[in-house]
Amino acid sequence: MSLQIGGNAIVAVSTLSDGIDAADYITTYLTNGGSNDLGVNGSAASVPFTYSPPVGKNFLLARFLIYMEASGNFDSTKFMNLAALANGVQISVEGNVLTNWQDNIDVLCDMFDLSNAGTTFSLAQRSLAGRWTVTKGTTSEPIIVMFGQTVEALVRDNLSAGGIIYRIKVQGKLLDV
Repeated sequence: MSLQIGGNAIVAVSTLSDGIDAADYITTYLTNGGSNDLGVNGSAASVPFTYSPPVGKNFLLARFLIYMEASGNFDSTKFMNLAALANGVQISVEGNVLTNWQDNIDVLCDMFDLSNAGTTFSLAQRSLAGRWTVTKGTTSEPIIVMFGQTVEALVRDNLSAGGIIYRIKVQGKLLDV
């Protein structure tokens, strides 16, 4: 990064880096006990799906990728094809809640390009895919997930209905602590 002075202003200008080591690029599912299937029953006890950076690394979270599929047609005021959720799927970083999804509108409002994946998988009106790029809402700044912290999707309702497929990935890069 360099500073440029012009008129009465000092502006920080980012320069193109040499890139990152492939080992520091992360694209991984949020998981619970090795499973990436968020189609679980979290109504009696919430079910956390998490990612934590490895030992000695911090994680710069740039975006979430989601895929939702159900056996019936989606509706804006439902969650997939289920009734709107009473408690929702809460997304947080180390306990700081970023959002809570209770219906498909909630998901849409966080996604830049939430769209029907039906043309790809022949599931017209029964699937959604999207990317929530947090750097678009933070002037290009990723969310820092420090070593020992977690990114979490907390399922707090029953999403175990037949035909539900629900997955969330995180993408970003690792930095040495």
